[in-house]
Amino acid sequence: MERYNHSQFGVPLAIIIGGVAVLVLAGLYLNKEGFEVVGVVFLIMALILSLFYKLTIKVENDIIRWAFGIGLINKQLAISEIKSTQIVENPWYCGWGIRMMSEGTLYNISGFQAVNLELKDGTHIRLGTDDPHQLKVVIDTYMSEK
Repeated sequence: MERYNHSQFGVPLAIIIGGVAVLVLAGLYLNKEGFEVVGVVFLIMALILSLFYKLTIKVENDIIRWAFGIGLINKQLAISEIKSTQIVENPWYCGWGIRMMSEGTLYNISGFQAVNLELKDGTHIRLGTDDPHQLKVVIDTYMSEK
């Protein structure tokens, strides 16, 4: 049974990609050359945007699943592996995307809020979300049922 399904969109990434696109188009307009380079740049930007335009987190059947963009980059974790959860604020320098931290891994697409999952093996996974309270409640509910 699915209990949680939430996507957060990467507005900062879309703004950055849009800004780069405007600069590339302006350069092309001024130069009138380099259509091949522009095509490659747009292809790379489209690939990055499709891979990282959102982060979706699902909790269902005692499993937490998270996936970026179209779903090629994804992970899952059995809730039985979690020792505790905590809502945290990521420092600005942690950035967005997939980041290795001293205690574990951060998966984040936008903003600074996350739910920190302390695993029974001592490692940590942070799932960035604009809905940390509801995500924590759902995970904690699953944990208390076991």
